[in-house]
Amino acid sequence: MDHPVTLVHPEEPTPGAPSFALPDDLLEQMRGRVRLLALLMLAAFAIDPILFFGAQALAKFQGRIIPDEVQRDAAFYWCDVAVVVVSAGLWLLARSSRISVTRLRAIGLGYEVVLCFDVAFRTIGEYYRDLGMLPNLTWAPAIVILFPLIMPAPPRLMLPAALAAGSMPLLALVALQSLAQVPVDGAYMFNTAMGSAIAIGFAWMGSRVVYGLGREVELFDFGVAQDGAFYYVMELLDGLDADRLVRRYGPVPPERAIYLLRQICHSLSEAESRGLVHRDIKPANVFLCHYGEEYDFVKVLDFGIVTAPGGSVEPAITRDAHVQGTPAFIAPEQALGEPLDGRADIYATGCVAYWLLTGEFVFTADTTMGLLVQHARSQPDPPSTRTTLPIPRALEELILCCLAKEPAHRPQSARELSRRLGGIGEARPWTPERAESWWREHRPSS
Repeated sequence: MDHPVTLVHPEEPTPGAPSFALPDDLLEQMRGRVRLLALLMLAAFAIDPILFFGAQALAKFQGRIIPDEVQRDAAFYWCDVAVVVVSAGLWLLARSSRISVTRLRAIGLGYEVVLCFDVAFRTIGEYYRDLGMLPNLTWAPAIVILFPLIMPAPPRLMLPAALAAGSMPLLALVALQSLAQVPVDGAYMFNTAMGSAIAIGFAWMGSRVVYGLGREVELFDFGVAQDGAFYYVMELLDGLDADRLVRRYGPVPPERAIYLLRQICHSLSEAESRGLVHRDIKPANVFLCHYGEEYDFVKVLDFGIVTAPGGSVEPAITRDAHVQGTPAFIAPEQALGEPLDGRADIYATGCVAYWLLTGEFVFTADTTMGLLVQHARSQPDPPSTRTTLPIPRALEELILCCLAKEPAHRPQSARELSRRLGGIGEARPWTPERAESWWREHRPSS
């Protein structure tokens, strides 16, 4: 699957180093979203203060007395004025090329907190003023839930921002109780807190869906370039994929294969828990990284043809001859265009295991159609017949089980496959120390 992709290093400020800038079209997409948001909020929150303070000015000019209850409403409109000023500032910052996208996103998350306080303060205060009772809800939780879609951010940034924004309705209640003597009991405070907690949970889950599933590549931005091509900006990984690993260094020992396969299972298990099927697990999409202090840290790439289990599925070769998935690693049911679930990824993981241990594909053929037919009908040779390296019998049997034609005969989930891999006895387990030693010997620059 070839997509227009721009790879960048995560921004880490270095004293004295020049600031990092995204390509112009990517930069403009992120800034454009922030500018539009700020401009819309500026217009929406400016209307009421203009009308209110304009009416006050006209009343003073005409010599009319302004009632005290109207004067007390000024606090609500001054809050709107504050949002207008902050929105204008955010709009100006988004226009400035001197502000990095990362910093602009952090400021935008702070802006979310300001919005939530103003919305909660005004909604609760005006509702009590007009009806003498407290509202069942405000729009603040909706803002918390929707913000990950308006301004995507990694979960590690979105969670504290959502916590701060979600606490604003409680802070607004405290302020109204102090400034306007609005009566608030414990039950109402609890209900407000529960609504905010639910919104925070949705914001965090939404951020995880957008930015990855733990061992997937972190997504920094996405959008449409000036030429109409869809793009996404991902972290730059330090390492190599399993395809190049085997081609360059040969098949891996069984204990290392197990170590890598269990990490693939970890990622697939997270995908399964969200109702997703990858559909294109292959060595080129299994990336081995030097990630912080970890070596042989697996990142699963390219969820580009991900689908939900049981959804409508095109045949492996569509009418325009486009292959849905990679033929050398495609499950029989996927080759036949049947409904898919996570067990299709289990089959592909078995193919990856076969490659890691032997350096060969499970099946080969002169044509794509011939390859698909073999996956659908032919029985694979045991991997031990394709290599001179010893393979534990339990591992070989498990790989052949993953390659079963019937999904019901395979491990039924990535979690089950990981558990069974973990139960295979290894004379010399692949440890983090062995992984580091391999990387220092073969990839010293990583």
